[in-house]
Amino acid sequence: MANDYFWAGFNTTGGYAFLANFYNHQLFINSNEDLLLDSDFYIDYSQSYNNSVSTIFWAPSAAKRALHNPNVITIVSAITGFRAMDACKLPWMFTQYCWLDFNQIWSLASTNRREQRYQNMSSNAAMYVEAGLRNIRDWKSWDNCWGTSFNIGINNYLKTSSQGQAWLYAIKTNTNSQMRCHNGNHIIYNILICSLTYSLLLSRIPHSFHPTQQTLMLMYWLFASDLWAVSTNLCLIGGMSPIRSSSNFAFNNISSKDILIQKSNIGKSSIGWICSIEKSTRSIQIIL
Repeated sequence: MANDYFWAGFNTTGGYAFLANFYNHQLFINSNEDLLLDSDFYIDYSQSYNNSVSTIFWAPSAAKRALHNPNVITIVSAITGFRAMDACKLPWMFTQYCWLDFNQIWSLASTNRREQRYQNMSSNAAMYVEAGLRNIRDWKSWDNCWGTSFNIGINNYLKTSSQGQAWLYAIKTNTNSQMRCHNGNHIIYNILICSLTYSLLLSRIPHSFHPTQQTLMLMYWLFASDLWAVSTNLCLIGGMSPIRSSSNFAFNNISSKDILIQKSNIGKSSIGWICSIEKSTRSIQIIL
């Protein structure tokens, strides 16, 4: 055979390109459906597949759609993604953490209402900082980027109890990772022919990280912001802790709104955020 798929006449600009475009289109509108490749309904008139050059198209939004597809984002792929992630980017994940640990001992809720709302989210591992920390591949990199902030906001309080000390030790020496859900922007789709081990690439969307190109976040406060805010004397919660049970809890008498208003006066911070207050609508916008 001229190829490894036992498919007579199969080549890169013909059969391969047609199949790739066919499945990429179907993945855009369906995630699980039986398809008949010999059906006239699926004839592709967009280009000729008998020339020396053909084009494979895929949707740039494929990675985002995959985040909501349980057949794509599995426990295995989530943990694999965590372990491949740059540790410095972990606090930038777009999630609102409810608890520091899986046992829900240390709450990160800044308000009573938020803490009540979190009770309905306990089965989602994205609500726990521990999910990411357990899978950090390079603690030296983490310490270089966030070590000072994490010590001020988290470690200093946890070290006041034997339970907290044990948790910190377990996190850094962990060998049994736990994770229920995760998201990311990097994805590779492949198809298998006749269950053979030779896969065909359908699309490849590389991971990208561009915080300075973010146009607008409205009334949102990332965990990265918590870590930044507790590490600087320029902020109202400098030197405090985001852990709710701490006697030095950052949001006892200070709200996120107070910090955002203060940051509008501080100007551009070390993480590149500028806060501005729109007086006409009385809304606070964080603009990167």
